[in-house]
Amino acid sequence: MRLDEVKQVQIGITTRCNSHCRFCFREELLKKHGDKMLFKDNPFDLPFEVFKNIFKETNLTDVQFCGNKGDAIFHPDFHKILNYTIDQGVFVSLSTNGSSFSKDWWYELGKRMRGEVTFALDGLEDTHGIYRATSFKKVYENMVSFIEGGGSSTWQYIVFRHNEHQLDEAKRLSKEIGCYKFITVISRFYDEVMQRPTTINMTSTKREIFRKLSPYPKLKRVMFGEIKCQWATRLKRVYVSSRGNVYNCCYLCCFTQDWHTHPEFMPIKSKMKQPEYNIANNTLNKIIKLPLMTYIYDNVDKYKMCDLNCSNLDMYRSKIRREENL
Repeated sequence: MRLDEVKQVQIGITTRCNSHCRFCFREELLKKHGDKMLFKDNPFDLPFEVFKNIFKETNLTDVQFCGNKGDAIFHPDFHKILNYTIDQGVFVSLSTNGSSFSKDWWYELGKRMRGEVTFALDGLEDTHGIYRATSFKKVYENMVSFIEGGGSSTWQYIVFRHNEHQLDEAKRLSKEIGCYKFITVISRFYDEVMQRPTTINMTSTKREIFRKLSPYPKLKRVMFGEIKCQWATRLKRVYVSSRGNVYNCCYLCCFTQDWHTHPEFMPIKSKMKQPEYNIANNTLNKIIKLPLMTYIYDNVDKYKMCDLNCSNLDMYRSKIRREENL
């Protein structure tokens, strides 16, 4: 079950973002820690020279710029990083709120990028900004320009009570402008401000689904079947943080942060910060063979995180996320 060679990298190159999504992980931390929160005044940006090391002694096929705790397009050197990645000939995926750069910039990207961009548009002109706090017009026009340049685009839509009535119209519009996929997503949480939708057959959050299966936090074997690390066996993928630390998967990164570490990972937290696990000091294919990485691969059946996310990935996926090819 170990990963013998890295083929895909999911990477969060920055903690910067211009949006203030109410249930975003980084917003939760801002509320909790205020001015002490490192993301707010002292963002982490993976240096360009360090970023290039993901290609050192590897034969990567895919690089995914994700929005784990920031949006890649707000990295100060994003242009250099993106151009360098495209030049390596890999398939490039970018998930973004799409509210930066000009229409011409996105058009030119569509002309030369082999890959796909997922734009976050949670509603239409009158509702998108309620949660996302970015301009619908700006993001929409950038997405259209990217498609007109030849780019492959997905419209991702987090559904709430205030925008559920526009879901069909958004799907129609996405098909009209040339998106190849439309993704409907359930929010991480709902509250009295951002309320739960009532008219779609997708109303339970991921956390709620798990709690129904077994009382949390005493979850044990809540799923059915053998636990297989999807990142190692199927995807051949690792996660790299904005500090350059390498993790077996993105879930492990979230479970071992400086400001919060899940109890089951306390014994290994400090080891994961050691220099040899950082791409500034080591290559990816050497890092995955280090003791801590192989220990986690060999012991996925001991961790609730692995049980919840990889023992039966499709069991709950359709309940919180719906993908439609257009």
